[in-house]
Amino acid sequence: MSLAPIKGLLSKYLYYVILANKRLLIEKRNGIIPGITKESILSLEIGVPPENEQRRIVAKIDNLFNIINQINKDQESIRNIADYTKHKLLDAYFGENSSYKSYYEKEYALGELLEYEQPGPYIVRSTEYNDLYKTPVLTPGKSFILGYTNENDGIYKVEGKKVIIFDDFTTASRIIDFDFKVKSSAMKILSNADDTKFDSEYLYYLLQTIHINNDTHKRYWISEYAPLKVKVHTLNEQLIIVKTIKSLYNILESINNI
Repeated sequence: MSLAPIKGLLSKYLYYVILANKRLLIEKRNGIIPGITKESILSLEIGVPPENEQRRIVAKIDNLFNIINQINKDQESIRNIADYTKHKLLDAYFGENSSYKSYYEKEYALGELLEYEQPGPYIVRSTEYNDLYKTPVLTPGKSFILGYTNENDGIYKVEGKKVIIFDDFTTASRIIDFDFKVKSSAMKILSNADDTKFDSEYLYYLLQTIHINNDTHKRYWISEYAPLKVKVHTLNEQLIIVKTIKSLYNILESINNI
């Protein structure tokens, strides 16, 4: 719809009035395909102050919106700085030039550190999710929890441990400490190969520092990641590193949430 204001009514003022009544207009949607009708718009009663007052109101709202936009930009900058700091923190422990190297460090293939399982038995059948259901359906990407299912079978049980879900195409990963189901077969479920030598969270952080070009559409865990040789610290040092990283991550997340 195109709305042309009458004489004495500023377009920008009308825009803000409609924006302010957006929820009301949405609630009045009707039709086979619910939509905002011409009648809903035309029946909306609004206050129309003198033109000078409209200009003052518009200028005030514009100014406040500019402030809000600047705050959003500042918050995005803070998030970027926090993410960069996390990257540098991991690099300090795991990077090629890291000065934090264990006297006893050994080299392993990633496949020796992390055993993989195909997700087939744990794929959800229905995507009719509901927040009232119990079991989360996961993806390793940004969405993470896609929803909750009431399916009682095919649930991956972590049994008090931690596992890593790894997207076989994008190489994104998440560490999980609760029971779950998954949406797609395009991932691997990775578990600690030896609890007496390796800490699961340490292996997860180590995995975040490995960057392999994933421009080609293929599965990466078996072909690229599993054979990759990496050095690890002793178990005691692993635990110290994890404690330090988690502590600093908590500080960065608190800054992010300000």
